[in-house]
Amino acid sequence: MSHQLIVAIGRESGSGGLDIAHTLAERLQLPLFDKSILQKAAEDKGVSAETLERYDERPYSPLFCRSVRGISSAPEDCVAQMQFELLRQHADAGESFVVLGRCAEEVLADQEGLVSIFIRADLDFRVKRTPLPEEEALDFIKHQDRQRRIYHDQHCKGDWGDAKCYDLVINSARLDIPGTVDILDRFFLRVLGEKEGTAVMAESREQAASFLAGSQETSPSRRALMQSTILPRTAVYTVLKRRGLDAEKLMDKYVREVQGPASHDRYAGLE
Repeated sequence: MSHQLIVAIGRESGSGGLDIAHTLAERLQLPLFDKSILQKAAEDKGVSAETLERYDERPYSPLFCRSVRGISSAPEDCVAQMQFELLRQHADAGESFVVLGRCAEEVLADQEGLVSIFIRADLDFRVKRTPLPEEEALDFIKHQDRQRRIYHDQHCKGDWGDAKCYDLVINSARLDIPGTVDILDRFFLRVLGEKEGTAVMAESREQAASFLAGSQETSPSRRALMQSTILPRTAVYTVLKRRGLDAEKLMDKYVREVQGPASHDRYAGLE
């Protein structure tokens, strides 16, 4: 990926934000920073990750929080600031990644490659996804949302979950988790297409056209690689035509051997 992409994901409890973040990170082939970032923070501070996890994304009590020379006395605030600093370091180094929570949409707001998303869902959907009896699930969801809202708003100017603070807010209950990931997949195709139109996408178009113009059979490894590449068929078609090749015949091969019927349908709406 030649251009930096930082995906910041906020989420309501039970909305599937964690599953969505993991799947998006896999599809985009980017590292995911969730609780895993605590391990690096723990190594830097010489403490155990388990110790820091107790204060992860937890609000601090203003009554017992003092700041002396910029150092907070509240462990919740200290853990938050450690994570914010690590995120800034990764971003300033030009790295691309997905980050779950941690106020990233505001902490990294000055990063040009930032795209922020908030995952919400209908309450009944969230209750069904929470592995507790219904009343306990409701209490758990309300508690988690309240904790996240207070934590977020203590560190951010914008309000948690407010659509004005994010590039995209999506209701995961409408299409379930896999369908939501597919919608976001298409969304990032557009984002990456704009950011990398002269780099990754251009290179992929040329590689696909070169492969189709050859006489060799499609190897399983090559097919898997090309199937993992998000590429509108019209982009490949244009390159084939420019090369003076039989674009119609070669595109039939592309759909038949590389994308297949299911992938054909998936990409049709992107053209």
